[in-house]
Amino acid sequence: MQNKKVSFIFFGTSEFSVFVLDELKELDLIPSLVITTPDKPKGRKLSLHLRK
Repeated sequence: MQNKKVSFIFFGTSEFSVFVLDELKELDLIPSLVITTPDKPKGRKLSLHLRK
């Protein structure tokens, strides 16, 4: 039986994507393209906040 490499594109929201992409990486499934929504300004000063 041959091992076939799966090619796929991932679409998701920023908050959700982190968890899903971490799990895909653990399974050695790396998407060929990742599309997410851009970060949105938050707070009174409307600054961008990076999630860790």
